Amino acid sequence: MLKPEKNKTKKETLRKKTDSFQGNNSNSSTMNEVLNIITNRFPKGSIIIPSTIEKLQKLNPGFVKYAGRSKYSNIDEFLADWIGSLLIPSKKTIALIDSPFLWGNISDETIQMLMKADFNVLIFNWGKGIKDNSIPVYPNLFQYMHFLNICIGTYMAPWLTWGSKGALAKMKTINICHSARIMTNDFVVQVSRIFFLWGEYNILPRVHCSSKAELETFLQKDMDSFRLPEELCGKRRSSYIVPAASPKLQEIREYSEKKSYEDKNTILVCPSVSDKAGYLTEKHGVDILETLLDNFPKHKIVFKPFPNDYDRPEVLQIEKRFSSHANFEIFKKAQHYSKLYGEALTLISDSSLTARTFSLGSLRPSIYFLDSNVKWLNDDLISKYAYRVDNIPDLIKTVSLIVNSPDIMKQKLSAYAENSYISDATDSFVQAIRDIANGKIQDSWIKLSLPKKNILGNSLEDYSDALLTSSGISSTRFLMKSYVDKYKAPLPFEVLNNVVTSYTSVHSGGIEVFLSIFFKSAAAAPEDKRFMDIFKLLLDFSEKSNFPILQYLNNRENADYSTPLEVQNTMIIQRLLMIHSKVLSGDIVCPDDCILPGVSINDFFEKNQHLDTAFPMNAEFASLFLTDRLKTFFYRKNVLNIALFGAGKHTRWLETIQLSEKTGMNIKKILDDNPKTELFFDGIKPEKAENANISGIDAIVISTDLYRNEFMSRCKELYGENKIIIDPYGNLPLFTFYKWNLQIQ
Repeated sequence: MLKPEKNKTKKETLRKKTDSFQGNNSNSSTMNEVLNIITNRFPKGSIIIPSTIEKLQKLNPGFVKYAGRSKYSNIDEFLADWIGSLLIPSKKTIALIDSPFLWGNISDETIQMLMKADFNVLIFNWGKGIKDNSIPVYPNLFQYMHFLNICIGTYMAPWLTWGSKGALAKMKTINICHSARIMTNDFVVQVSRIFFLWGEYNILPRVHCSSKAELETFLQKDMDSFRLPEELCGKRRSSYIVPAASPKLQEIREYSEKKSYEDKNTILVCPSVSDKAGYLTEKHGVDILETLLDNFPKHKIVFKPFPNDYDRPEVLQIEKRFSSHANFEIFKKAQHYSKLYGEALTLISDSSLTARTFSLGSLRPSIYFLDSNVKWLNDDLISKYAYRVDNIPDLIKTVSLIVNSPDIMKQKLSAYAENSYISDATDSFVQAIRDIANGKIQDSWIKLSLPKKNILGNSLEDYSDALLTSSGISSTRFLMKSYVDKYKAPLPFEVLNNVVTSYTSVHSGGIEVFLSIFFKSAAAAPEDKRFMDIFKLLLDFSEKSNFPILQYLNNRENADYSTPLEVQNTMIIQRLLMIHSKVLSGDIVCPDDCILPGVSINDFFEKNQHLDTAFPMNAEFASLFLTDRLKTFFYRKNVLNIALFGAGKHTRWLETIQLSEKTGMNIKKILDDNPKTELFFDGIKPEKAENANISGIDAIVISTDLYRNEFMSRCKELYGENKIIIDPYGNLPLFTFYKWNLQIQ
C-alpha cells in the first residue's frame, strides 16, 4: 500500500509516485519516446502509467497510414499528439492510464491523494476480443474523480463517459455500441445511458467497429475536433460526441465498388430470426429457394439464416435438400458478411432490417417478402430502399427487374443514404446524435422510430421531450413493453431511479424497455437492501396496476424453444416471489435461491466455436469465477492429478482461459464417450471414457455446465461413487456475470 512519506509535500510524494510508476512499467525505448512527448504536453506533476501504450502502434494500421500522409515525422509523435489533443492542459494535474485494470493495484490512500489534488483522469483502452471491454476494477474511484473513458476496439465503437467529482449519480453517458449487452460500468446503477442501436430489434442507428475501417474514419477530422470542450474539465455536460462512422456500411460499399455490375451474380435470401412476425423460412423457404434456383440458373443463390436458427428443423431441411445443388450456398458466418453483401445483386428478407443494411451499403434495392396480412412497423419506409411482395410470382418478377437493371434505384438510394442519419457519412451520424442529445431532432426521424399510437399512456411529444431533455434517458419511466393495449399505467419513477435502462426498442405492438439490476458481488446480492427495495417496488406496482412486470429476459440468441415462454416466465416469477417472501419473513436467502433457469456459460458462445462470443465481458467474469472456485477447492482438498470429462467446446474454452495454470491442477487425461482426434492442453489426446485407466487420477472434473447432470451420472456409472467427481458449476451464481434482466411486459 502506498503511503505519504513524512515531511514530504503532497507534490513531492506524487512526483515520486510518478517516477515509480514510469520506472516499473516503461520497458522499451519506443514507449519512452512516446511518453516523453506526451509528458511535455501536460502540466508538471502529471502521473503517467504506461504499461501497454506501445501496443497502440501495432494494433491498428490506421495509425501508420494516417501518420504517413500527415504532418508528423514519425508514429510516436503522431500518437502522442493525438492522445494529447484529447486533453486541454489546465491547472489540474492529469493521470494518463492506458488500462483501467491498473486501478485494482492502487490503494485507497493514493486515490484519496489524487482526489484532493483534483486530478482529471484519462483512461485509454485499446483491445481486441474479451479484453476489448473496459472494466474498471475499483468502482469507488468514480466517487472521487473527474473521469473520462475512451474505448476504441474491434467489438465496441468509440464511446465516452464522464463525470465530475462526487457527482457520478448524475453523470450522463452516451454509449455507441454494437450490443446492449456489452456495456461497461454496469455496476453503477444510477448512471443515465442512451444507446443508439440499429439492428433486428431496434430501429435507432447503431455503430460498431471493425478491425481496420473505423480508425481512419475516426481520424479524418482536424485534430482540434477531438479536443474536449473547456466545460468538461471538472464540469458535467449532457453530451459530447466523438465523430464516428458506421464501418459496416462503409465496408459493404467498398466491396460493392470493387465489383462491376456484370461481375455480380449473387442473390441473397436472409430471413429474420424465427420469433418475428412474417418469418418466411418455415412457410415459404423451400418454395422461394427452389423457384430462384430454377429461374436464375446463372446466378448463385445464397441462403443466410439468422445465427440463432441454424439448428431449427426448417433450416436443416433446406440445407439437406439443396446442398448438392451447384448454385446453392448456405452462409453461416454471423459477423463476416460485408463482402457477401457488397458483391450481391439483391437481398430478399421478411422483416429483417438487414435489408436496409444491404441497400444502404451496396446502393442496390432489396425485397421484402411478407404475407399481405402482416403489418410491419417500417411499411412506410420500404419504398425508400426496397420493394414489398407477398407471393412468389411477384417475387420472381421483382428479382428479374433488379437483376436486369444495373442502376435501378441507385440515385434514390444514394440520396437516402447520404441525407439520413443511417448513412455511412461521419458528419451525418454525429449530427444525428448531437440533435438527439441537444433536443434538435428532426421530425421525420422521430416519426420513423416512434409511431404515435404505440406510446402507452403518453403522447409522442411527451416521449420526445423526455428523451431529449438534459435529464437523459432516465425520463423513460413511462415506457413499457405491451402487445396488448390495456396496460396504460407508467412505471413508477422510484423504480427507474434505481434500475438501469439497458435499451429501448420499438416493435409493431408497442415499446419495450429492458431493465437490469446489478449487484456489488455474488455473495452480497441476496442481502443487497437496494435490490430488495427495488424488487418490492416492482411487486407493489404490479399488484396495484394489475400489470405483470417480472419476466426474466432469456437471451434471444439462445432461446429455449422446447419450453414455452409462459412456462419459463411462471417459473422465474415464482422464484422471485419466493425470494421476496423469504426476505419479508426474515429467512436466510442463499445463492441457490437466486439462480434462474435458462442461462449457462454455453449461452455466451456461438455454436461449435469456443471463442466466438457476443458476450465477451460475461465470459470473462465466468472464467474469473470458475478459476477462483477450482483453485480454492484444489488447495483445500490437496487434489493433484485430474481428468476432465468431456472433450468439446467447453474443454477448449477451459484451455484458453489457462485453467491449469490459474488453478494449480495437473490435467492428466481428457475423457469422452465419443472422443475426437484433436488434442487439448498441450498435446493431451481424448480417450474413450469406458476404456481409460484412471488409477492415477485423484479427481474427475466436469468440463461443461450444459450437460452437468448427464456427465455426473455417467461418471458415477463408469467410475463408482468413491471417485471424487467435481462439478465446478454447481451453485454457480450466474447473475454474477450474466446480470438480472427484467423485461417489462
